[in-house]
Amino acid sequence: MIHFCKLRVVRLVALVIAASAPVVYPTIGQASERPLAVRSLSPFTQIFGLPFYPDQTGPAQGEWALSAGLDLVNHADLSEKDGEAIELDGESYVLNLGAKLGLSPRWRVGLELPIIHHGGGFMDAAIEGWHDLLGLSNSDREGPRDELLFSYTENGEVVYLLDDSTTGIGDIRVWSSYTLVESGPSRVSLRATLKLPTGDADDLTGSGGTDLAFDVAASHSFALDKSRLLVSAYAGLLVLGDGDVIERRQEDLVPYGGVGAVWELNPHWDLLAQLQMQGAYFDSRLDELGGSGTQLSVGVRYMWPSSGTELVVSLVEDLVSDTTPDFTVGFELRKLLR
Repeated sequence: MIHFCKLRVVRLVALVIAASAPVVYPTIGQASERPLAVRSLSPFTQIFGLPFYPDQTGPAQGEWALSAGLDLVNHADLSEKDGEAIELDGESYVLNLGAKLGLSPRWRVGLELPIIHHGGGFMDAAIEGWHDLLGLSNSDREGPRDELLFSYTENGEVVYLLDDSTTGIGDIRVWSSYTLVESGPSRVSLRATLKLPTGDADDLTGSGGTDLAFDVAASHSFALDKSRLLVSAYAGLLVLGDGDVIERRQEDLVPYGGVGAVWELNPHWDLLAQLQMQGAYFDSRLDELGGSGTQLSVGVRYMWPSSGTELVVSLVEDLVSDTTPDFTVGFELRKLLR
């Protein structure tokens, strides 16, 4: 029932965004087709190498695209089952710096450097008030406000505990993509992502292992009356290296995938929506660790086509289980260098 109410909230936000967009329709096809740069940022799973939703667009050969994304994530969850117990209370702020280069008309490479902060945060009271206003439950928010506690215990033994604020460089990701098919409005591409253990497992800024991910993505754009709609889908497999966080329960393979749409209203405004799924990272009866996750993301993008600059604002909600965070708001600024 709670997840159903959340879905209604996300739909309401999307409708408000759509209603506020300017109704101007210049030439179709000048706007960006990039999806939202979203991945699950739950404390014990964001340390692994799950890639962002695949971006099948440029830059063109010899061009660079630089980006800076900031995600504000609020965690509020607790659970106990069959001797296992977990408590997640706090906030994470993830600054992701990205660079992307077009090597040829079909080959692109990229790098992502995350800087991660875990702390008590400031959003608890506002989120509780929002939930009360909408009639949503705050049953998992009964602990102290704006404090940090990420803990996992097994049979009374503390396996992992983080209760002091931390800031550090996360695990760097490097990737390469190749466009197999580019025929008119249709694209099919392959991507490989390597996650390096540059973060710190003790501070939950890294897993301590090296991960590999492989996925295939397809997209097709439809010309509408005075706009354009791009739909896409992808599927992949994440191969986890030997990590140092709850390593006894860590899985070896995690499937993932998703579907998405970009509604290009005009050269300045896009509306975006994505549904992303992932498998379990740990062999656990707790949803927060051993459940599969589904996230719904909605966003709006404003572009300055003449300068190659764009700004994206997004909201992310968990739909199926507590594997993904309770609330995430994201901002991203991107610049194309020709």
